[in-house]
Amino acid sequence: MTTNSLRYRKLYALDRARGITRRVPAGPVAAHVRALMAAGASQHAIADASGVNHRIITFILRGQPTIHTTTAERLRAVTAAATRNRTRPTGQVPNIGARRRIQALRAIGWTTADIAHHADLSPSLIRDILARRGSTITRTVHDGIRSAYDALAMTPGPSKTSRTRALARGWAPPLAWDDDTMDDPNSQPHQGNDTADVDQDELDHAAIWRRMDGDRTIALTQAEAAEVITRMRRRGYSDAHITRHTGLKVERYAPLQRDLQAAS
Repeated sequence: MTTNSLRYRKLYALDRARGITRRVPAGPVAAHVRALMAAGASQHAIADASGVNHRIITFILRGQPTIHTTTAERLRAVTAAATRNRTRPTGQVPNIGARRRIQALRAIGWTTADIAHHADLSPSLIRDILARRGSTITRTVHDGIRSAYDALAMTPGPSKTSRTRALARGWAPPLAWDDDTMDDPNSQPHQGNDTADVDQDELDHAAIWRRMDGDRTIALTQAEAAEVITRMRRRGYSDAHITRHTGLKVERYAPLQRDLQAAS
């Protein structure tokens, strides 16, 4: 027996005498890993985020009964967000956030070619992501699409065809999303019925969203204009930004907003 083996056995015996467990059941950890994978994380992404070799993760998923406590702690500490925010540029990340960003930009008039240009990617790759080909993309591609989204999301694009097709497919525009949850598979865009200030049946929600996205060609009723202001305020935008972005003078609709809120 080598010196290292003898030392390990002595330390192991000492830990057992002290009630310190070096191995724990692998079942709960396997369940956590499967939940991460169900949320879109690949096995390699989990390995990168945890620092645990992907082969060990394979053994755990195949039913290995126990694992070292350190391994269990590292894997349990991994969150879905951690697998998406890895810095290794060649690593794979879920493509759901990229697809949502592309859809949102299409919803306000940007074409596939426009998005590809600003992301420094090929239009065919943008179309593949929209077509749901595969479930992951490289970190570099994800970051390129996010950069394009950040540059274009607050400016209406030039294509009416893009807007029309996106509306027909039910794609949510940028202001319907919270930026920090777009990569979360469980998040949903804000729907048109997120306020009780007005009678929802009397509103054109598509027109409201387009005006919120900066399309000033959209005509609104008084109630719809007040609704635009209400929704943007709830998302944290200042009155000055609302006026600058939508062309609506906030103070003009203040009396209507008060009347509607009093009636609700």
